[in-house]
Amino acid sequence: MRSRTVWLLAVTWLAACAAGETSLRARPSGDPLAELDAATLHAQGKTLARSGDLVRAEQYLRAAVARGFPPEEVTPLLIDVCLRASRYGAALGYAQAAVERRPEDWRVRLLAASLLHYAVHDSGRARVELETIVSQAPEEPMPRWLLGVVLADGLGQRRAAAAQFRRYLALDPQGRHAADARAALARRAP
Repeated sequence: MRSRTVWLLAVTWLAACAAGETSLRARPSGDPLAELDAATLHAQGKTLARSGDLVRAEQYLRAAVARGFPPEEVTPLLIDVCLRASRYGAALGYAQAAVERRPEDWRVRLLAASLLHYAVHDSGRARVELETIVSQAPEEPMPRWLLGVVLADGLGQRRAAAAQFRRYLALDPQGRHAADARAALARRAP
């Protein structure tokens, strides 16, 4: 009697395994996003970003670009998602790709240089990018301010930083960072 019970349990277990195996084979495999078009992926990526699901937001946004959604529309949000998730290296990669696509766009370079190179402690590279921006947009105050910060804090070049802070103040005396620029110049004074 006992062997018959064991045999029935074994047969039941094998049947359950076979049924499970069949249901596994019936499930679709591969990319779960394969059925979605680029616009839908972008919209869902934005929704996920707003809800704070940053990992999936990045996945959806990357898939949107891969399916043909314009990268210039996706990249700012993609970078923002990575920054909020403290994934500075990934954000830097997206920003560098944007710079390669549009090297003349100083705003993209500014983002890459100031927020990313500096955040991943590559002050030398940030300086190069910011100097390129200053040459492309010499009358823009923000690149001057950021170059001064990188020179002072990242590279310890106080004299060169002071020149950038003075130029920032000349371009935007009431600017967002004017008080900080004045304070930095005052700390440098004898």
